[in-house]
Amino acid sequence: MAKTLSKLRFELLDIINQYSDDFEADYRLLDELIMNKRVKWFEQVFNKFNNTVPAVYYQSISCVPMELVSTTDCCEELTGCYVLRSVDQMPQVMSLSDGEMIAKVAPVGIDGRSYDIISQFRIPYWGNGKYNKNAIAATYINDYLYLFSKDTILYPQIEKISFRAVFRGPKEAGKFTTCEGGICWSEDDPYPIEERLWEYMKTDILNNDFKMKLGIPRDNVNDNQQNSTDNNQGNGNQKG
Repeated sequence: MAKTLSKLRFELLDIINQYSDDFEADYRLLDELIMNKRVKWFEQVFNKFNNTVPAVYYQSISCVPMELVSTTDCCEELTGCYVLRSVDQMPQVMSLSDGEMIAKVAPVGIDGRSYDIISQFRIPYWGNGKYNKNAIAATYINDYLYLFSKDTILYPQIEKISFRAVFRGPKEAGKFTTCEGGICWSEDDPYPIEERLWEYMKTDILNNDFKMKLGIPRDNVNDNQQNSTDNNQGNGNQKG
């Protein structure tokens, strides 16, 4: 069963309280540790084994307003004068050795098929092919989403898009709302993490962040847990 952020905090405090009766809980500190260790272990596990990233890690922002901006804002090599850019900066997206963990950028509405997602280095060459000359591509630059096409007549039709990715800070998704006015993520929602990764993180936090402070003997912590990474690659789902 997926765990909420509150549950993850409670599990950490439960472990810590086994060694200290006077530890003062600071949820901001715990949340920062959980986020940073998730980044560390996510990159280590999925870069090392080149596994498909399971869907549990992805979050969605379902209603991203777009606006016209000058191509000088992102991509001066384009021949058109304008591109579409998200009005607001998006949460920072996690990256692995094969690129950013973006599963889908799509229009809001009946046709929810994803735009082609490309790196900013492919922008000058987009639209030169037989099958993409009128297609829209999406890219992520400096925490903004951009849409561009050689057929700019399509731009006025795109007011809002949806965005699905692995975010560095899961709580950042909670700053965005759905088109119906709901919150895209709350602390009562499942935290985007696998159980196996959470076990590695707990051991890491106790060994390397709280051990000195709490005076915990090294042998009291399961030092073999981190080493089990090689034997627990897990089964992944397709992106998105």
